Amino acid sequence: MAAIPLSYNLRSLRIRWRTTIATVFGIALVVAVFVMVMALAQGLRSTLVQTGDPRNYLVMRRGSTAESSSQIMREEVTRLKYLPGIARDAQDRPLFSPEIVVLIYLDRLNGEGGANVIVRGMGEMGLALRPEIHLIEGRMFRKRPP
Repeated sequence: MAAIPLSYNLRSLRIRWRTTIATVFGIALVVAVFVMVMALAQGLRSTLVQTGDPRNYLVMRRGSTAESSSQIMREEVTRLKYLPGIARDAQDRPLFSPEIVVLIYLDRLNGEGGANVIVRGMGEMGLALRPEIHLIEGRMFRKRPP
């Protein structure tokens, strides 16, 4: 079997230039989409890995797909709080933070429309579990006296 000379291949590319350009463009488009999808996946992976502490667990109701749509009853929270394996602080209190997450709509400071903002309600233990959070100004909420 004789090899096809290189000059034949080059001449074929020159004669069929539209097909050649379409093929090159198609391959470049596939590679570009693949690179973008892989970059998105890597970005999500690094965001999820770098945020949070692997010792913290998030408990949600069965069937919930997000924190904001999950609800757990007080009795279940009390039961979860004292399960074996829950770490304790120096005062022997469980390192457990029941929190509420709500979505609110706020006007933008520049007056150009508004935006949805996720607000997390948490107590002292929530701050202890998240040492990267600091209260810059003001004070923590306090329970009303009875």
